[in-house]
Amino acid sequence: MARIRYTHAFDFFYQLAFTVGRLVVTACIIAEFNAPYTAITAAGVRVGIPDWIFNVVGIAGAIGAFIGSNFLLTKTILNPNLPTYLYIRCSLLTPVTWKEAEQVGFLFKSVAEGGWHPLTELRKLPKDLRRETLFEFADLIMRRCPPPPKLPPQQPQPPRIDPAVERYNACCTVLGVPPNASLETIKSAYRTKMKQYHPDIFASSKPEFQLFAEEKSKLINNAYAYLVGSYAGRSAF
Repeated sequence: MARIRYTHAFDFFYQLAFTVGRLVVTACIIAEFNAPYTAITAAGVRVGIPDWIFNVVGIAGAIGAFIGSNFLLTKTILNPNLPTYLYIRCSLLTPVTWKEAEQVGFLFKSVAEGGWHPLTELRKLPKDLRRETLFEFADLIMRRCPPPPKLPPQQPQPPRIDPAVERYNACCTVLGVPPNASLETIKSAYRTKMKQYHPDIFASSKPEFQLFAEEKSKLINNAYAYLVGSYAGRSAF
């Protein structure tokens, strides 16, 4: 079965530039290794060292140059995170920092590895919501990984919070409103969140992103209903 190697144009041009750059750097270093031997040979000077020794040194230098050029390029202008950064900034039109692009890079692995998520639907969202949606989707994918080991039993447990208060605070976090927010603030935050995660926006996207939008919209609806009910209960007294 054929493996798809490049997931987007930035990845292709990165691989192309990396290959060409590696060859150029290797060729330059080999030329520097061979320069003394070429100069000695051209001058007709005999140094008493067999030619095969120069050949062995040249081969060893070529191998070292190849390895060194890989290290040099990946640590400078051709960092492995460069294509991901360019894809998010230029194709998804989502503002991220270099470090943030590295953190969500697992979303943009090759198709053959099952990690490729185009996320082109982000362009449908307002610019100020794209970054938040990107990181929340990345968090959803990460939570599907095996959970980390449990803390040792000797670790102190956090104090228990009243379940009603805990749920109220969780709903406020979902809508992004402060505790004791007004009803108008709750309604406004609900409308904003639904514009960001409504399933209809992602109807043509990959199943993972459709599921992500459905889960978020359900969570938002439940949080809104609970907060409005709590607000109505307080107003009754």
